Amino acid sequence: MKDWSFAINSLYKTGHIDIEEGPWYAFVAYVAVEWICDTLPAIPLPEISIQDEDGYDTTLKDYYGDVQQLWHLKVCMPVFQWAEGKKHTTRIEMPYKKIRELFYETNRSFFDEEESLSDEDV
Repeated sequence: MKDWSFAINSLYKTGHIDIEEGPWYAFVAYVAVEWICDTLPAIPLPEISIQDEDGYDTTLKDYYGDVQQLWHLKVCMPVFQWAEGKKHTTRIEMPYKKIRELFYETNRSFFDEEESLSDEDV
């Protein structure tokens, strides 16, 4: 399976296109857990005492925060790392003007917002 995306830096006027290739199941696995991560409610975890990875006493709530953050840390990120290991990415550097020319019509609000940010004093 293949996927692609583009990225720009409107301040330095640089950009590139990434082409990802890998087995379909790596793409599906990541999209599935990302969807779950995005839809899980931020239910606070209980104040159950635990020891963190360094052996310090803490609580589930203080250490992980909520269900969404715990899922992200323990499920989403390991699946993402596994899926990224299955993919091969080819990066094609391109001038900013060329990327803007190719993608502006279908991504007007994205480019307009990025360019307005680069016009502001940093």
